[in-house]
Amino acid sequence: MSHPKNFKSELVMSLAVLGVLALLIHPYWMPMGVVVISSATLAVLVFGLSIFVWRETPRDEREYVQVAQAGRAAYLVGSAVLTAGVAVQTLQHDVDVWLVVGLASMILSKIAVSFSRH
Repeated sequence: MSHPKNFKSELVMSLAVLGVLALLIHPYWMPMGVVVISSATLAVLVFGLSIFVWRETPRDEREYVQVAQAGRAAYLVGSAVLTAGVAVQTLQHDVDVWLVVGLASMILSKIAVSFSRH
């Protein structure tokens, strides 16, 4: 689990990522320079957030279970959203390859980690 002093930083960074994502949903109203800066900011924020996730170390069994449950929930929600996106876009005959790559990456990383444990 995140250290209490890191929790606030992680929360602020998570909210910042969500804010930048909200801006980038319909970037057509923004000048191209702002879109590029927003995209770069998003990349930096996601990288920073991944450092918090990577360094997350449970201190006891209860926290280990919470970390595992959070990871499982994130995987299930992410795969469900990407699957829904692929399904909707398939019906529109216009599948974005990045949805497929994202879903395949999630599934392959899950298989790789499961395989490495057995």
